[in-house]
Amino acid sequence: MDRILLIEDAADFRTLVERTLEREFAVTSAPDLAGARKHLSEGRFDLILLDVMLPDGDGIEFCRGLQADGRHSGVPIMILTGKSDMTDKLSAFSGGADDYLVKPFHPLELKARVEARLHRARSAARGGDTVELGGLRLTVPVQRAEIKADGQWRDLDLTPIEFKLLLFFVRGADRSHARADLIKSVWGEGVHVISRTVDAHVSNLRKKIKGCGYAVKSVHKVGYRFDQEGADSVEAESA
Repeated sequence: MDRILLIEDAADFRTLVERTLEREFAVTSAPDLAGARKHLSEGRFDLILLDVMLPDGDGIEFCRGLQADGRHSGVPIMILTGKSDMTDKLSAFSGGADDYLVKPFHPLELKARVEARLHRARSAARGGDTVELGGLRLTVPVQRAEIKADGQWRDLDLTPIEFKLLLFFVRGADRSHARADLIKSVWGEGVHVISRTVDAHVSNLRKKIKGCGYAVKSVHKVGYRFDQEGADSVEAESA
C-alpha cells in the first residue's frame, strides 16, 4: 500500500483528506512542519500532500528543502492550498512541486490526482536509467554501480545478483522487506533459494557499499531494511 504524508494544520480538512484516501492508501498526518520532519525521519513516503501556510513555516520553502535532500528528492509533492493566484502556483512549481490543487476541491478530484501522480512516479522508477541515493548511483541498463568517496565517483565491483539486490534496496529504502519479497524480486518466482544464500549475498554487498551513507540492516523476524548509517530503528539490529 502506498504511503502518503499529509501536512495540514486545519483539523477538519485533514479529516476530509484522510477519509477520501484511507481505503486505498496509508495516510499519515502532521499539523505542522515539525511533525512532518519527524515522520520523514522515521521512514520514506510515496507522496506528500502539503499545505502552504503552516503555523511553523512556509510550505513552499519546505518543498524546496525536500527537493535538495537526496533522501526525499524523488518523492512527488502535491500542494493543497487556498491560494489561487498564478504567482503562487509558479512559486510552488519553481520550488519543486509536482502538482497544485486549490481549495475547495472535490474529493474525487483529489483521489484521481493522487492516483495519477503515484502511477507516474512508479513508471519513472521502473523506467529510469539512473537511480541515486546517498553516496550511491546505479545506472540500470548497463548494471553499473558507483559509490561516492572524497567527492569522486568510483565503480563498485558487484556481481549481477549483488547489483539487483542493491537496486531493490535503493528503490525500497527506509522500509522493512521480507526475505520472500527480496527473493521474488531478485531471483524471480519459482526459484528455490534458501535464506542462507540470501544472507551470504547481503553480507558481501554490505562490505562493498560501506561508507555510502546507507546500510543493509537485519530486521528481527522480518528480513532486511536499507536505512541511513547510524539511524535509530526499533526493528533493526545487527546481523
